[in-house]
Amino acid sequence: MTSDPYRDDTFMKFFSVADKIRQLILQTSTSKKNIALMESLTYRQQKVMVAVVLLTENTPVGVSLKKLAERMNMTVPATSVLVESMVQNKIFHRITSQTDRRAVCIKLSDLGMSIMNAFRAKMDEHIQELYTGITPEEKEVFSKVVNQFHEKLFPEEQQKD
Repeated sequence: MTSDPYRDDTFMKFFSVADKIRQLILQTSTSKKNIALMESLTYRQQKVMVAVVLLTENTPVGVSLKKLAERMNMTVPATSVLVESMVQNKIFHRITSQTDRRAVCIKLSDLGMSIMNAFRAKMDEHIQELYTGITPEEKEVFSKVVNQFHEKLFPEEQQKD
């Protein structure tokens, strides 16, 4: 491997792997109805589903529209339009914030959660296949590096102790 970061294609390969896994999961998801629904969603809509899952791990009541907009690197009005399309597809629920009645929180509906659970199960299957031939030590290093990148890119999501 070269020391010149512009010649190292590790990240391009990493992103290609992530895209391929997402594509494989989409193609082998549980029901034909869920596959059709997920295929009808745009890439950005799929991405916002993942963002809501990650952002609500620490706040199960839902994520604010503002925080979701920040995560998606979009304006609040554009995020609201995107979320509304997901509400129309019965994938998200809009809930009035318990702390600020003017604010709206977003969370997955039961349908959205079942789709994401099916995706996670399929993802686990594909990841286990990819890990074939990888030592436990290599898995640990990979996990540590990915988690470090995540912490640097999304410091606001780190649990507050």
